[in-house]
Amino acid sequence: MSAQILVIDDSATMRKLVEIAFRGTDCKVLFAQSGTEGLAQAKATPPDAILLDFMLPDMKGIELCTQLAQHHETAQIGVVVMSGKPEVAELFRDCPNVVAFLPKPFTAEVVQARLQAALRHGDHSGSRSNTTRLRTLAMVEDAAPSPPRATPSGSSALVLHGDLSAVAVYDVLRLVLAAGLTGVVRLGTGEHIYVSSGSLMMCTTTRATDELDQLVLRGGQDLDSALAAARITQHQSAKPALITLAEGGFEIEVDVAAALKAHSYRLLSAALGVRSGQFAWHEQKLPGHVESFGRPLTLTAIALDHARGAPRGLSSGAELLDHVYQRAARFSDAVAGLRLTAAERSILAAVDGLTPVRVIAERTKLTLRQVATTISHLVSVELVVRADGDSVVGSTRAPPPIVIHDLDAEFVEQLRGLLARRPLALPVLEVQNAAELDAVVSRAKPQLILVGADTHALPPELRALARLTAATLVAVLEMADDKTTADTLALGYDAVLFKPIHITELERLLAL
Repeated sequence: MSAQILVIDDSATMRKLVEIAFRGTDCKVLFAQSGTEGLAQAKATPPDAILLDFMLPDMKGIELCTQLAQHHETAQIGVVVMSGKPEVAELFRDCPNVVAFLPKPFTAEVVQARLQAALRHGDHSGSRSNTTRLRTLAMVEDAAPSPPRATPSGSSALVLHGDLSAVAVYDVLRLVLAAGLTGVVRLGTGEHIYVSSGSLMMCTTTRATDELDQLVLRGGQDLDSALAAARITQHQSAKPALITLAEGGFEIEVDVAAALKAHSYRLLSAALGVRSGQFAWHEQKLPGHVESFGRPLTLTAIALDHARGAPRGLSSGAELLDHVYQRAARFSDAVAGLRLTAAERSILAAVDGLTPVRVIAERTKLTLRQVATTISHLVSVELVVRADGDSVVGSTRAPPPIVIHDLDAEFVEQLRGLLARRPLALPVLEVQNAAELDAVVSRAKPQLILVGADTHALPPELRALARLTAATLVAVLEMADDKTTADTLALGYDAVLFKPIHITELERLLAL
């Protein structure tokens, strides 16, 4: 039987590290971003082991351990506590459910070994799971974790290496970009991918790049010997021969930085398809030529281009007929600046967290195979996610959404932005047609229903449905006025909001 591990940590970087560490194992990894969320998940579906960060946004790890030990459903679950401060391990000496301590940073082997101890604890305590054998993925420098060292962002250094048959290049890049680090990812195929403070800057290669070298205008014997020397340098250090020649005073046909950016784009697109060999990340100061000629690149755009060009399978898309998708958290930021195809724009406009793929195909006049292929591309770059089930390995189901009706686009965008910044982002379902509102609420069972209200009567069926689904019915008004507020509440609304709204007002309503 496969084991289920619950990771409770508010750091996206650490969650990603753990997710990578358990790829290829028979463990299912679930995540929670706060103590409250983690306790609720553990009680609802008790995992076989818990990996717990010492410091959470809403409580300390020791408080959560105490609460876990007090509940019958969770008392026997083995807990592994992780922290960058080894001295905090002493605080958990008297916690019966804490079986191991994990210093940060850690290796895949170490985190798996610690969780093996937690699984054995649960097995001896009558847990529902047998001890699970974990296959290892070499991920960090040594089997024993090294002491944390400071980075410019103040976080612990992240040093990774591993096998690209187990970890995708895209995931490695997403991890170091999300951590806001500066350094280089080196691939066994010769690519050097440079990152500066969480921005993708340049990709070079140790292999020959004839298409770049041909941009040098002046020929002759001097160029031939200089080019030969520059190519040796490139083979040794991945510094493009074109840069070496430009620094040597040779005339270049085009802007060097622009040419290198276009070349980096092509190299990265190809690198995303690499599925074998090794990768290694080194945190370091960028070389001078990257500082001088590097220009920001967008990983999502490159990955989407790569997905479009990947060979298509033979699937007709029939297996996706009843799947439902929604826009991912921070969608507006992710899609900014992307050059989308007509099919992608049509599907993104139709994806709402409620409409199944078969209906999207009918509305967009695209074939089912076109819709399925396009959605798979959008899922691969995390622009859309499954709304009716797990979208990726280790993910949890989407939380209950917020339904909005009859509100202007500016308000909707502000609301999405506020919700995306929460520790647990909430999906937003916008209902344009009043006739569809009851059906949407009945199906989605939202936490909140926000309505652009006036003094007209509230439909009794919506009030009844809100009560039935335990949703809070909220009127959104333009101006704060005591009489209007009283009149609106008298219509049957549970609460009133005034534009512009603040995140604390939303949190208060979500707590009702």
